[in-house]
Formats: sequence, structure tokens, C-alpha cells
Amino acid sequence: MPKVTWVPQDERTAEEQEAAEWRVVERYLGKHPGTEIHPSHSKRTTLIDPETGRSVYLTHRYLRGADGEIFVKSNGRALGKGSFGEVTFGQTKDGQMWAIKESSKNPRGSRESEIAHDLGKAKKRAFRNESKHYQVYRFLGTPLDKYLQQNDLSEEQQYDLAIKMARAVHHLHAGTYSQSGIKYAHLDLKPENFCIDDQGDIHLIDYGLSEELSGNLECYKGTRIYFPVQVGDKKEFYDVFALKRSIYLPDNFLSYNKSSPGNPAYDKISYNDVFPIKSKWEFLDTSDGKLKAGKAINIVAFLILAKFDLYSAANVQKITDNPEQFDENYQRLEKLGLHQREYVKEVLDNPKGFEDNYQRLEGLGLNKREYVKKVLDNPTLINKFEEHKDKFLTLNNFELNEPKYVEEVLKSPKEFEDNYQRLKGLGLNKREYVKKVLDNPTLINKFEEHKDKFLTLNNLGLNEREYVKKVLDDPTLINKFEKHKDKFLTLNNFELNEPKYVEEVLKSPKEFEDNYQRLEKLGLHQQEYVKKVLDNPKQFDENYRRLEKLGLHQQEYVKKVLDNPKQFDENYRRLERLGLNEPEYVKKVLDNPKQFDENYRRLEKLRLCQGECVKKLLKNLKQFDENYRCLERLGLNKREYVKEILKNPKQFDENYRRLERLGLNEAEYVEGVLDNPKRFEGNYQRLQTIKDEIESTWSLLNRRFLGQTREVDLCKYYPSYQKKVMNLSFNTLMLLNDTFSSQWVREQLATHEKSLLSESNLEDAYTTFGKFSRHVMRVSSNSIFEAGMGMGYIRNKEKMNITTSQKLFLFFSQMASADKAMQTTCNISRVLEN
Repeated sequence: MPKVTWVPQDERTAEEQEAAEWRVVERYLGKHPGTEIHPSHSKRTTLIDPETGRSVYLTHRYLRGADGEIFVKSNGRALGKGSFGEVTFGQTKDGQMWAIKESSKNPRGSRESEIAHDLGKAKKRAFRNESKHYQVYRFLGTPLDKYLQQNDLSEEQQYDLAIKMARAVHHLHAGTYSQSGIKYAHLDLKPENFCIDDQGDIHLIDYGLSEELSGNLECYKGTRIYFPVQVGDKKEFYDVFALKRSIYLPDNFLSYNKSSPGNPAYDKISYNDVFPIKSKWEFLDTSDGKLKAGKAINIVAFLILAKFDLYSAANVQKITDNPEQFDENYQRLEKLGLHQREYVKEVLDNPKGFEDNYQRLEGLGLNKREYVKKVLDNPTLINKFEEHKDKFLTLNNFELNEPKYVEEVLKSPKEFEDNYQRLKGLGLNKREYVKKVLDNPTLINKFEEHKDKFLTLNNLGLNEREYVKKVLDDPTLINKFEKHKDKFLTLNNFELNEPKYVEEVLKSPKEFEDNYQRLEKLGLHQQEYVKKVLDNPKQFDENYRRLEKLGLHQQEYVKKVLDNPKQFDENYRRLERLGLNEPEYVKKVLDNPKQFDENYRRLEKLRLCQGECVKKLLKNLKQFDENYRCLERLGLNKREYVKEILKNPKQFDENYRRLERLGLNEAEYVEGVLDNPKRFEGNYQRLQTIKDEIESTWSLLNRRFLGQTREVDLCKYYPSYQKKVMNLSFNTLMLLNDTFSSQWVREQLATHEKSLLSESNLEDAYTTFGKFSRHVMRVSSNSIFEAGMGMGYIRNKEKMNITTSQKLFLFFSQMASADKAMQTTCNISRVLEN
């Protein structure tokens, strides 16, 4: 189900952004229906939040409706598109969802708004602005074509979907959901106009071409491939034809030819993933394009038969006279979960018998699954149900109409009646006692023997399964239930009267009471927390005392302990062993239990879980976690380096970010920084200067016209050049040994420069013609050179002849680029030597 979502903006949370946008829109959006306000408005005009006085940038489009309501429109893709426009998703402030159909105009003679509202599918009034016409529908789900693309349906689900589609068309034709009782023809049925909601129900949408059902269709309407080859027949038949093609579209078929109505158009499809039924049934075949008489309800009935492999001429004949009754009976079976082949066949073979028996059960108040199933299996049982109606209603009253209990009463109705009357006489005619006697009729004697105890249970409000069972097993327990009544009622209130919890309270009533009072005092007396305490009462008691001793027994901390008691217990014991079980450190562990546990294990593995190390960990837990993950990713999570990030977590983080900015965040460089962080900090500015020089050169070369081949080569080889130079610079500044003499560094830089010029073809500038061009550049005045440059850049995509001016410009660019690369080498060399 789609929903409009907001994202955080300008230091606002998503919820705050949503609220701010609504306030701004309510203030600035015009009152006329069809008025819009959208993100581009907040670029042109400052929109001020009346509550905070701050400006707000809109992230969604908003539309004023016909009744003054405001719709926020999702910025995502359209829900659907048609010949008259598109449908987008909208939402009102109360969260209700709508589908907004937008079109450039309202088709002449369209009664869409009137019909859609009459059917309860849309708002009463359509509206428009200068350029668009709007019809607002209730959001009715996902269009069939998209639904089938997104879901892989079983064969049973395919048939169920097709049956619901046909049933929706039948109800439209029958006027079932029309407030005025009018019967309508849709006249534009296709997969896009069937929607499936979250409950799996089918709805028809887009009534732009709809008319009243009576009469013939005199002209082409709808979508061509869902329209037969001729016009002039009953409107109902056209809907049924389009329904069939929406369910099953043949691979090859004839359809209406708009350009030449007398000559049917031949169509072929290469897809069928947007049609529910893949199997070809003759009642769905429309390949000849001819219109046939028929009703949607017949298609419903035929699909039910096909689903259960019961479609045959003989079975079709059985339902011909009353397909509505067959569908109604099928829906009864479906509602009761009895829509299996054997029962569908029974209803098909004996519809009158099933109808009579169902109505008799309904009259008795016994139209429940188990009774209907029994009568379907053995129709004569209807008489027994009538004879012993009161006994089965008793089962219903106690919600005991399960197969084994219905069977028990059918087998021994008098015994059940006698036992029930005895329970009633004892004042024990409650569900649990009736159930116990049905399970074991001899228990009636024990109930009579200990009547007073069970009546006491009733009076205590403890006549639930587990208490009755306990007293049956040990009648003396009634005293304990009386003494601790309030505790067991607490269990009942939280629906925790299960065997293990009842047993726990019986075993340690005082402990339960103390723990519950703690929860109650903190406002945590909800089922989930009471259950957690009952699951491990001793551990909760121990953990609570620890918090109490530290002054941390407030709701937020107790809640965290309840959410993960074992984790807290383990972490607390670790702190206790190290002498760190102080409020400051325990709070940090409570705030990040899993993170502490994970990082403690890391330290333990490296033999660094001493008090001082763990203390440093706790002081910078999140920072350490980030830093460690960084080392782990690089394979540097060694003992000495982990000690370093414990000692100086912020320094490492800052240095790593510097390496990232330099493009040197690889293991060898990080290791170098960890070995000598102070030297790196002292040389960082030089490295940044060198990187800026390289990027500045790249920016300049990238703007020059070097010819298509050279541009590609430069883009390919320049990053490699940058990496080599930065590596050389880092090693020169960080290692400072005899290898890195000034002369050797200059030679290395020259080698990298030459490699770049060669690989990117800039070295061609030193050809004879290149030397001549350089000479011309030296002796010519700047104005001439600039004039040559100013002739512009025309990329010769078609490889046609280029002018002399362009050639000169091309060579000037290459030469200047080569010179710039060489100048960069000199600049870097100076930085490294200083």
C-alpha cells in the first residue's frame, strides 16, 4: 500500500518536516479548487512556517480539492496512465489515501463523477483548474496489471482472482452497490481498471466512459484490444467480452479496427503476465473477436467449475437456470472454509438439498462450519441437529463447536445433557468445566465431590483452565489461590494464566509481588514486561538491585535491562571484575549493550581487556567501534594499532579522514600514520598542497580541447598518475630515509610525468610540427594566440576536414597541456624539498 513519506530537512526530523509543510501549505495554498503549490514555489518564494518563523522548503506537491480539503501528492511514479490522462496517489492530512485522476479535459458527455460517487468509489464533485480536470477516487488498491507483475500467484489464487473480477462486473450490472439502484455498464474494462486491495477484494475504477446498462452500444468505446469486431449490440455483452479478455487474452486474436470498422484488426501478443488465467477455456475464448450473448454471473459460475476441474457440458447445464444461486452457495462454502472440490460437487449435484439444509441450520442458529460440514457429509444429520438444537446451542455459547465436541454430543446427546444439568446445578456451568466434562465425562463426579472448592474458584474469578486443572490435580491448592487471589488475577489481566506462569507464582508468590510492584511503580506494568519478569524472576531481582544500588533504577534503565537481561548481567559482571561497576560506566553499557559486548570481545581476543583499556573504550565507545571497523576492513586490527586507537581515538579518526581526502585511505598509508601520527600531522598540509596542485592541473587539462582520443586517454591515465605522485609524496615525507634524496625524488616525478604524457598522447607535441607550433607560440603576441583560442571549439564528430585555425587551436591546446603537466612536476618537487 503506497504512502506519502517525508524525509528530514534543515535539521528537522521527518515528522517535523511533515508537520511544517502542512502548516505552510494551509497558510499559502489558494482556496480555489485545483490550486497547486509545489517545491518550485519554495524556490521562487520564501515560505514561512507560522509556528516557528523559519523558512520551509516543500518536498511534495499539494492540491486543493473541491470540498476545501488538501491533498499531498506523491512525487513517485504515476499509479496508471490512460488515453485521457494519468492517475497519481494522494493523501489527506488525516492519512486517508486517494487516487487522483488528472486529465487535460473532461470527455464530452462523461458522467464519471456522478456514476463513481453513486457507486461509492469517488468524491461527489470533480473539479478543474485552467489546464487540468480532476476526479478523486478512494484509493482502492493496486491495478491488476501491476499486481500480477509483482506477485507470483498459484493456480488456485489465479482462479480466485478471476472469479472476483467477474463477480465485480456482475454487481455493477446488477446495481448491487449503486446508491440509486441504477445498473451500469463500464465500457472500458481492462486489467488496468481492476484494482486489488489489501484484503484481496476487487474494485472497478475509471468510470469515464460508463453509461446506464440498458440499450445498445452504437459507437466504439474503450480500449481497442478489449473491444469486439462490431458495434450495435447490448452494452452488457461488451463488458462481458472485455472481462473475458482481461482474464485471458489469446495469443492471436481479432479486434475492432478504428481506421476501417468493417475490416477486423489482427493482433498478436508476446506477453501474458498481466492476465490472471493462463489456461485456455472455451468460455473465455475471444480469438475470433465476435460478440456473444452472455452475462458476467455466468462467467463467475464457469470459473468456479473450472477451478475445481468440474467444467463440463453436463455441469454447465446444472447451473444454467440459476447461476446466481450456485455462486451464493459457493460463497457460503468459501466463508466457512469448505470450498473444496467434494463439497462444491455436492452443492452442484444437489443445490436444492444444500439450500434447504443450510436455511434450516441458519434458522436453528447452527450455520457454523462444523454443522454445515456434518450435514454435507451426511444430510440426514439435519434432523438430529433439529432434535437436539439446545445442546448444540450450548456448545456455541461456550465456543466449543469444535469437531470433537460436536461429534461427542451427536454420539451421546443424553449424557451431555445430564452432565451439563449437573454442572448447572452445582453452579459450575462455565466454559472450562463444560470442556473438562466433554473431554472426560467421569470428571463430573470430582466436580460434585469438591463442589465448594470449584465454587470458590468461581467466586475468586479464577475459573480458567489452568486453575481448574490445578485444583482437580490437587484440591488443597484452593487455599493458596484464595490467599494469593490478587496475584493470579494479575496474571489473568495480562492473559498470562499459562501453566508455567501459574506454577511460578504458586512457587514464589512474594517474589512475584515484589517484582510486580517495582514494575508498577515505574509505569512498566504491561504484559510484555510482566512476562519477561516471570520468565526469569531471580535475574530480574538481581539486576534491579544492582541498578538500585547505583541510583539507576529509573524507568529507562530498568526497561533496557528487561529488554536484554542476560546481556546486561554479562556486561555488569565484566565491569564488576574490573572495578568499573560505577554509574558512569554502567550507564554507557546500558545505552549500548551490544556494541559494548562486541568491542569487549575484540579487546579480549587481543588480550587488552584490562581496566584501563576498558575504561578508555567506554569513554569513546562509538568512536572506538568506528575506528576498529576501519582497521578491520584494512586488515590492521593488530594489538599495537588497537592500543593506539584506544589511546588517541579522535586523533586517529581525524587522521583517517585526512587520508580519505588525500585519496590515501589504504592499508599501507593508514599503517604509516599509525606508526608515526605526529609526523603525518606535521606533513599533512604539504600533502594537501600537492593534491590541490594535481587536481588544479586536471581541472585545467579537462577544460582544454585535446582531440577526442587524447581526452579519453587523459581520463584513463590521469588518476593513475595522481596515485603514483601521491604515493611518492607520502613515502618521501613520512619515511625520510636515504633512499628519498632530492635528486631521486625529482627523477621519480619526471618518470611519472613522462609516463602520463606518453600514455595520454600529449608527448606528440614534441614532433617537428609540434616544435614549430611552440616556436610560433613563443614569438607571437598574446593577442594573436588568444584570437586563435577564441575561434571556438567544434568537436568533429563526423571526422570531416577541420580548418587550419582549428588545427592550430588543437596543437596550442596540446602544447599548453604538456607544459602544464611539466610545470606541475616542478611545483610538487619544490613542495617536497622545502
